[in-house]
Amino acid sequence: MTTLTCNLDTFLSMFANESDAIKHILDAHEDERVETTEYTIPYYAYVGSMFNTPRYQIDRTPQTYSHEVRITNLDDDDIVVVFPRVCYKSSAFFNKHLINRLCDQSGEFKEGELNITEEYELERTALVLQREITHRRINKTRIYMIHGDLTPQRFEADCQDIAAMLEENKRASERINQLIRVTQTFA
Repeated sequence: MTTLTCNLDTFLSMFANESDAIKHILDAHEDERVETTEYTIPYYAYVGSMFNTPRYQIDRTPQTYSHEVRITNLDDDDIVVVFPRVCYKSSAFFNKHLINRLCDQSGEFKEGELNITEEYELERTALVLQREITHRRINKTRIYMIHGDLTPQRFEADCQDIAAMLEENKRASERINQLIRVTQTFA
């Protein structure tokens, strides 16, 4: 037996429709043939700048990088579906259809740590994830501002929040680019 590792689109293409794919996972879960692992990565917090470059350090509890759903098939290959958090479609699908059904009674999953041993690659990967999540928060805030009935004070506070998040993403992008240059220099 082998294991097929795939993304959401590949997994969905194996079924007639999305409902059948969800049903397949949930039926396998009922038969205790599903193992869900939540992979984490450290959170890097901005701590200032040094020599005009952003400086970060590992500061907070780990953040979710991805979920993997392993479906053990009795007659076929096992299937591992990867739901990376940085992919909006996969993340939204997992959160909408599976997160509350595949966790244990405490609302938790088996935990694993993303296996990146190179320090610069780990920081870059974490910052890319953080930048994407902040980008989504910016978009949600903008949509809320457009469709919400805001007081002038709330509007101003939301504008300040967006400006702060944009600055956060700018610093993260600068650091990501710096890390890419560093790793290319050592390659």
